[in-house]
Amino acid sequence: MIIHLQDYGRSTKMKKSLFIFISFVLVLGIVLSGCSSKKEETATSTMTPEATAVATPVATIDTKALEEEEAKKKQALADEKKNEKFTIRLGAWFVDERPHMVVFKQAIEKKFKELYPNATIQWDVILGEPYFAKLQAQVASNTAPDVFFMDPGLIKKYAEANYLADVTDQPYVATLNDGVKAVATWNGKIYGTATSLGSSGIWYNKKMFADLGLKVPKTWSEFLDIGDKLNAAKITPMVLGFKDAWTIGLLIDNMVQSIGYSDNANFGQDLFDGKIKINGPEIQSILLKLEDLTARKFFNKTALSIDWPQSSQVFTQGKAAMIAQGGWMPGSAMENFTKDGTTPFDVGYFQVPTDNGNPVMSVDVSTGLVVNAKSKYMEQSNALVSLILSPEILAPVAVGDGTIPAIKGVQVDYPLVGMKEMLGALNENKVAINFQKYLGNNVVDVLRQATSKIVSGEKFNPKDLEEGQKALDKQRSDGTLVQP
Repeated sequence: MIIHLQDYGRSTKMKKSLFIFISFVLVLGIVLSGCSSKKEETATSTMTPEATAVATPVATIDTKALEEEEAKKKQALADEKKNEKFTIRLGAWFVDERPHMVVFKQAIEKKFKELYPNATIQWDVILGEPYFAKLQAQVASNTAPDVFFMDPGLIKKYAEANYLADVTDQPYVATLNDGVKAVATWNGKIYGTATSLGSSGIWYNKKMFADLGLKVPKTWSEFLDIGDKLNAAKITPMVLGFKDAWTIGLLIDNMVQSIGYSDNANFGQDLFDGKIKINGPEIQSILLKLEDLTARKFFNKTALSIDWPQSSQVFTQGKAAMIAQGGWMPGSAMENFTKDGTTPFDVGYFQVPTDNGNPVMSVDVSTGLVVNAKSKYMEQSNALVSLILSPEILAPVAVGDGTIPAIKGVQVDYPLVGMKEMLGALNENKVAINFQKYLGNNVVDVLRQATSKIVSGEKFNPKDLEEGQKALDKQRSDGTLVQP
């Protein structure tokens, strides 16, 4: 190959020019690229936070789905609890074979089965006074029923000892009578409920009174006159059944309540403050009136040897004209008429008369209902209490027992004349706090023991009341006497 020098020089110049051009283009590209990056960087750096946020993807939470899931879990737990197989214990001292009590028991069991199909109610029933002694032992040993009826006067004491569950937040508390709330409140919280309010007094055979031309006595002297006329007709004026010790109180407690408050509107408070003594002239004068009744043969000779059911039969068989009992007497009389086949009569009511003709009555919370603080079935126990307090359960019991429901909004149609007369008397007469609320149980027991002695035929001895005053003074000094 032959190469000419002239051509070679021209070629070399061209290659050199091309190299310079390419280099220029590359440099220019780099510069332009750098400027573009700076502009993008500047643009990016000047974007607002809001713009950045919009550009960032955000995860959304389906709260409705979560709520539905939580509701399903709760429902599953509720269904599991509802279908659980368990036995719940219910304690009582009054659930016997009287027709309205049989209905009461059956209605509770039926309603509870609707709530808990596989549940069983075990009724721990001991009739009368022995129930309370056993209950005291049970709560002390953590063996008490899950739910139990009790003396409402002991609710505060049991609450302080941590025996009872706090039910302040339970819906059924809103339906309680204000008097019940006062009895069941301790340290600012509510530890119980009640099913009924009750009163008591003298019940009489209206037909017998009419046949003998007797009118309801307004004064003590008229009361004595009625007794004399009944004895003249060879009819026992009043039947007592003191073999059941609790019936003693239905006579003497009503005498003290009516006569004591009639003479002094502050009778109970004065007892509490020590202005009136248990062995003082006020109480002594009432027991002397009782001694006079005994001397006038006002009571049956068997007063200390027959019990409450026997005394009620003496009354309904027409062998006695009067009986001192609670509001259940008219209903019990109807049951006796049916059971014994005796001729029915209307049962009337009046409170123990006073010298000045102004008798005073009391209304007491008569049946407390509580939940055991140690119960394994707290939710079910409260459901049982709520069920018992329902109008459809309480109304028939109020009629049968002659009580006033302790729950607001329970309408009761009392078919018996006697109950209507008692409610009328409550509206017409003065009503005061039961004097016993100002005293301890030991003091009341002394008063009842003295009553029993007098009815047995012994002369009243003021010394029989000294132990009661000592007990009251001790309670006052050690701070255990509680203002009602």
